[in-house]
Amino acid sequence: MINQVRHIINAILLLVLILFVVFVFGKIFTEKTIEKNNSPVTDYTNNPASNASSLGKSLFNVNCASCHSITKDMVGPALSGLEERGPWKNRKTIYEWINNPSAFIAKDNYAKTLKGKFGVVMTAFPDLREKDIDAIVDYINNFQKVAPMSVAIR
Repeated sequence: MINQVRHIINAILLLVLILFVVFVFGKIFTEKTIEKNNSPVTDYTNNPASNASSLGKSLFNVNCASCHSITKDMVGPALSGLEERGPWKNRKTIYEWINNPSAFIAKDNYAKTLKGKFGVVMTAFPDLREKDIDAIVDYINNFQKVAPMSVAIR
């Protein structure tokens, strides 16, 4: 009789432990899924209006994303709206900057201000061609910020 009681108690404790583990991992998984699905930033890469979107996204991820975000400052400034500020209104200036930032910064006060704010000079990308830079800038310009989905709680 005592052995049966011990087995029942052990079974109940094991069941409680299993339920606790399932609950904790379920809660973690649910929170991660909600965070992922409610991400405030969505890109536009399925937009057929831009042939360069896939190339631009790929080039951005390989060359830019380690230091730049489109929507927030990181090691370097956020890139959203870059053609609306400083000397970047002219694509020729952007090409010059990306291909040789050190030479560009020597003659441009806006670039010097960026160095002062972020404490570093951007890495040069002399191998990026104008069409590659255009694809990156087009990708940045078409990156859209979308409001997070709201979840109704009842």
